Amino acid sequence: MNKRIVFLFIILNILNAAFAQLATTMYIDALFGAAMTSQDGRDTLPHGTFGAGLGFFTNGPWGLTVQTGGVYQTPTTYSDYWYRYRGYFGLTTAIGARHDFGTLDVYVSAGGMLARYDLSYSWFWFPYIQAGIDVPVARLNDRVLMALGLSVPVYFRADSHTTGIIATARFVSIPPHRNSTIPGATP
Repeated sequence: MNKRIVFLFIILNILNAAFAQLATTMYIDALFGAAMTSQDGRDTLPHGTFGAGLGFFTNGPWGLTVQTGGVYQTPTTYSDYWYRYRGYFGLTTAIGARHDFGTLDVYVSAGGMLARYDLSYSWFWFPYIQAGIDVPVARLNDRVLMALGLSVPVYFRADSHTTGIIATARFVSIPPHRNSTIPGATP
């Protein structure tokens, strides 16, 4: 696991160097949470979700955020009638707006997920929306800031819809010349 984290930080810093002259900030995040899935005429059932992502946002009070990643939704629990919603893995991409309130970063994004059910070879696509907040909690060194957050995604699949709450740990790579424009970046 430590090798993966080191690898992600290396990738993040390479991408950050590539975009250093732009007014953007790169990040990686890990997420986990709970969700409820329902379908017309069926029970609403709980399940877990976890994943990881990579993205960037433009600096300043108002900005743009672009993110991509992978998400796994576990199968739901069984209903009283012994059915459940299958789990799936999906690749996500979203774009949205963000606002920096100083100690709080708020964002709203919309995108799509290309997903595959467990034990299946069929892929499907569906749109989703997500709103969330991030709060900087620790400056790990002069280039990395850790933020914790919560988000509420809504997935619009063809046969059902899912709503959840997700906790996020975000590691933000701070470009040296941009410290004053990133929430929590001042030492």
